[in-house]
Amino acid sequence: MRRICLALAMLSWGAVGATHAAELQATLQWGQRAELGTLVSGVVAEVAARPGQRVARGEPLVRLDDRGFRAQVDGARAAVTRAQVRYEEAERERERALELYDRTVLSEHERQLAEIAYQEARADLQAARARLVQAELDLERSRLVAPYDAVVLQVRVGPGQVIVSELQSEPLVVVAERGRLVARGLAPVADLGALEPGAEVEVEVRGDRYPGQVSHIGLEPAAEAAGQRVYPVEVSVQIPADKRLYVGEAATIRWDEGGGA
Repeated sequence: MRRICLALAMLSWGAVGATHAAELQATLQWGQRAELGTLVSGVVAEVAARPGQRVARGEPLVRLDDRGFRAQVDGARAAVTRAQVRYEEAERERERALELYDRTVLSEHERQLAEIAYQEARADLQAARARLVQAELDLERSRLVAPYDAVVLQVRVGPGQVIVSELQSEPLVVVAERGRLVARGLAPVADLGALEPGAEVEVEVRGDRYPGQVSHIGLEPAAEAAGQRVYPVEVSVQIPADKRLYVGEAATIRWDEGGGA
């Protein structure tokens, strides 16, 4: 079937060859599609996403039971407070030791002990702060949010489900970018001269035309048909909110012979 489709695409290119190939048959695909999962393990407390739902960037999709994560953050903050107090005391003792050493009241060994205690307290404070940052990150990662304005394609999780993410993050929700699709087609290298990344083109779907921009031209052949190698061409298309287009639909990419729309 793939060979037949490629052959038909090449016949279409041959038919328009006399007019310098100003159009290309393509298929609509998602601009961005992501399978999202949490980076921490836990029990699902809430699933806010549902298939077909439109979500804004940062909108919550799934939340794990975060009581344990919050407790870790509280404990890490307390550890930072203790380490801060010890560090400040060690700093004062270090300054006192230096002053006494300058007055030849304190021995070199005692001054070094004060310096060592200061450096240890400083390192302990830095380690406590690092553990707090990690605890806060774990709490943040217990909530799955939309990475961009998106439409929810699949929800693979339910409340009460145990998520284990130590070895590999398990996909919980599948989303795709909302408002943008990509028209993907195949073209022989001889017909790529009029196109370049960033070029403005038109994409026609079911008789309606939309402005598009060439986002990618492959440097390696995707296949071979009718004795010629064909290369992938991708065009980014912004879709108005009142229009409903579907992934997999046929589209036609059109451009002027000079490369403009």
